Amino acid sequence: MPMIDLTLPAGVLDRATSGQLADDLLAILLRWEGAPPTTEAASLAWAFIHVVDEVRVGHDPTARAHYRIGIRTPAGALDDRRRAGLVAEVTDRVLVAEGSTSTVEDRARVWVILDEVADGGWGAGGRVWRFTDIAAYVTGRSPVP
Repeated sequence: MPMIDLTLPAGVLDRATSGQLADDLLAILLRWEGAPPTTEAASLAWAFIHVVDEVRVGHDPTARAHYRIGIRTPAGALDDRRRAGLVAEVTDRVLVAEGSTSTVEDRARVWVILDEVADGGWGAGGRVWRFTDIAAYVTGRSPVP
C-alpha cells in the first residue's frame, strides 16, 4: 500500500507532466519495493499531487522550484540499499520532468522523505491491513482489496 505525496510549486509543471511524473514515481516505488507487476499491486499504490502557491527556503520565496516527495511504505519493505536507490531514482525523475540537469545544486532542490508504516498501521476498506495481507493480495492469494 505505498503512497506518494508529491508537493510542487504552482506553474512549474503542467497538469499532464505532473500526472505523468506521479505515475512514473509510483512505478519506480513499486519496483524498488519488489512488488509484482500485477494490477492488484498497482491498485494499492496511490499518488497525491499537491500544488502549492509558494515555497520558501530560508525565509524567502525561492527563485527555483523545490520539491517534496513523501513516500510511505510498509515497515520492512525497503532495506538501506533499496531506500538509497529509490531516493536517487525519484530525485532524477523529478529533475527530468522539470527539464533540469542532475547537478548537485539541482538535486538539493528535491527532498524525498521516507516514512515506514508499522505493521498493522494501514487501514483500508474498514479494516486493518497487515504486511501479510498486502503481500497475499498483490500476489493473487487473497481476493480482498
